[in-house]
Amino acid sequence: MVKVFDSRIEQLSDDVEFHYINIKEFDKDLIDYINGNFVRICKGKNNKSSLDIVKKRAAKFFEKKDERTRNGATAEFFLHLYLRSIDYQQECMFLNMEETSIKKGFDGYYSKENEEWILESKSGNSKTKGISHSSKISEAYVSLKKQLSGDSENDPWQNAYQHANSRDVDTSESIVAILQGFSDDFISEKFYSTENFNILPAATVFLNGEWKEFDFEELIRKVRKAVQNFEYKKLMIICCTKKSLELFMDFLGVSIREDNNGSNGKDAINISE
Repeated sequence: MVKVFDSRIEQLSDDVEFHYINIKEFDKDLIDYINGNFVRICKGKNNKSSLDIVKKRAAKFFEKKDERTRNGATAEFFLHLYLRSIDYQQECMFLNMEETSIKKGFDGYYSKENEEWILESKSGNSKTKGISHSSKISEAYVSLKKQLSGDSENDPWQNAYQHANSRDVDTSESIVAILQGFSDDFISEKFYSTENFNILPAATVFLNGEWKEFDFEELIRKVRKAVQNFEYKKLMIICCTKKSLELFMDFLGVSIREDNNGSNGKDAINISE
């Protein structure tokens, strides 16, 4: 376990964990940890591309996206980074196998101590009316429930299988076989409930550069209320607060402009030299 995040963990019950993460700034330890894990997160354990090249690939992905997609992808990246820091094995890639496309299916598939976990991430801007960590946790859960129950256009298992089966990811044959089996079931219209799986619904709130402290106990109270009717085998809730989207865009060298409503001006987007 690597301690690079400002985080707190609360055991809500025998099978429910709550994790809260603050990202106010990128200090040297965090930057070093990002750089040390960047290629593995984005392109897989066995990928031989250099850090500089993979950063450029990520920058090209982000420069063509709108604010909502940038927020979502940035939130997802840091969830991968956090889960790796607490010894979860990443069985997927952050960047999709098609260079500029968004993953269709689960946001992440993980394993730890002979158990698999499904990650679904939702994020939003603090200036959006009604935004909260708990509402985004509920949104992530609903998304997982729809995907697992077959109430989605795409087979989420197929994308997970393709990532895990990549030689760059180096997932065990047993997990690859499990994912293939679930994908076959999906095509055969044999669907499942969230209660059959260990699930990781996650919420990230972006603060537009002005830091705000959330009351931890109040956040737990709201999360408890939000998840009281969730069905799961085991549940790990992750809530993250990030000071701004620009922290990661600056790290990648992607220049963006935000107006007073927190939306990005597309005409200002470019890759810094």
